[in-house]
Amino acid sequence: MKLVNFTLFNRTRCIAVRRFFEQTEAVRRTLVALLVALTFIFASIWALTQKNELEPVIAVFVVLITILQGLPAVVATICPHPLMSAVILELSMASHQWKNQFMDLYLGGLGWKANSGIPEDIWDALAASAAEIPYTDDNMMKGRYLTQNTNKIFVDNLVTLADLYGDQFSPDLRLKILSTISRVRFSNSRFPHFEEPWLKIFAEKGLDRRAHFGQHFAELVKYIGELERMVDDLKKQHKQDDQ
Repeated sequence: MKLVNFTLFNRTRCIAVRRFFEQTEAVRRTLVALLVALTFIFASIWALTQKNELEPVIAVFVVLITILQGLPAVVATICPHPLMSAVILELSMASHQWKNQFMDLYLGGLGWKANSGIPEDIWDALAASAAEIPYTDDNMMKGRYLTQNTNKIFVDNLVTLADLYGDQFSPDLRLKILSTISRVRFSNSRFPHFEEPWLKIFAEKGLDRRAHFGQHFAELVKYIGELERMVDDLKKQHKQDDQ
């Protein structure tokens, strides 16, 4: 899913716009409180007198309150926070760190990328290679480490960034981050099904879970790769804005 660039100003103007709204935030809140009070007063008078000419006045106050309340969200949408470039970089680094750890565990490290002859976006090739990972005791041990350490660190990083800066993210990006967190956690919960006790249970039902071992990691690569591609689009947009 390609993100739409809502940044209407360059970075320098964005900083100026945000500073203006930050400096006038107290005025905005005062106006909202005043309009709420006036709306309550006119609504009370209207209720007592039933004078129809008061209805348009009340409607105008309600519209003004709505506009003033929505201004911070509008500013955040059309003019992202100056720190957002750094936050986007952190999101990208979280995905790259996970990818590098996965390659170290299962594909021999960065040498796999260098020798594969594939372009910069390697996620499809990585998923294809992950699907071919066989079920062995050594790969199971690596999978436990990935699940208990690498995946946990990755999810913790996403949760931290979402908690600190989630209100600055676009709805699409926020949803993708939450979806990725959910899918990685679900993947972690499914991994124990490859342990011996569960393998026996599945075997009794005529299912060979070992055959799905590589696909388990291919799906994980796909989920994280989708997030990284979305973040990469954002990095390109911010780079264009700075030019």
